[in-house]
Order: sequence, then structure tokens, then C-alpha cells
Amino acid sequence: MSEMSQTKMNRRTALKLVVAGVLPSSDGLIQIASSQDIYSPEFFSKTEFGLVDDLTEAILPADDQSPGARAAKVGRYIDVMVADGGCRVQQSWRDGLRAVARRTKKVFNKDFADCSAEQQDTIVAEMAQNEGDP
Repeated sequence: MSEMSQTKMNRRTALKLVVAGVLPSSDGLIQIASSQDIYSPEFFSKTEFGLVDDLTEAILPADDQSPGARAAKVGRYIDVMVADGGCRVQQSWRDGLRAVARRTKKVFNKDFADCSAEQQDTIVAEMAQNEGDP
């Protein structure tokens, strides 16, 4: 990729992140939209985006020191990055989300969003078992 086209991609991605309400920084994500605005996913379906949002919140929940992933709009950031990630990245995310949905249905007979925090933690812990060798 030429230097010029790389610059255009970076600008395009940055603009999408601004629209999504987040910006990357050296300290993580900076939230630039404070209202509970409605977000239309760029890549994921609304159902897939809901699962991404729920998973990120289960992994990075709010605590006494900081807001959780949902408040930081991590799902939006992921959506924008996956939208620009290419076919392999996009397919990997879709396959992974389908696998999580199937596993949750099999184990708890309900959607991830309808599971208790403990049930969600069980699914996330199961996902993390192979973290060293995905």
C-alpha cells in the first residue's frame, strides 16, 4: 500500500471513530460523545453488535475506578475497526460471534444478553481457556 493510500485509510478510519464517538489514544480510548445517542453499526448486524457490546462489557465491566466497556463505547470502536479490517478479519469475527451464540444457547438455553453475570462469566472464561493457543 502506498504512503498516500495509507494516509487516506488512516484519515477515513479516524473519521469513522469520531462518528462512533471514540478515539484511540496512548492511554486507551477517549470517549468524545457523552450522550446516549443511537448507534447504527457499520459492519455488524444489530444482533451481532449487541453481542459484541455485551461481551465487551462482560470482559471489561464498570467498577469503582472506571466505567465499563459499554460506557467507553468499545463495541463501536470494534465495529469500525472490523469494518476496515478486510474479509478475513470480518469472517473471523462473524464466525466467533456465531460460536459464542451457539455455545451460550447450548449451555444455558438462552441468548448471551439474557444470561446472568455469572453465566456470562462462565462463557467468557470458557472462551479464554485457549487464549495462549486460539
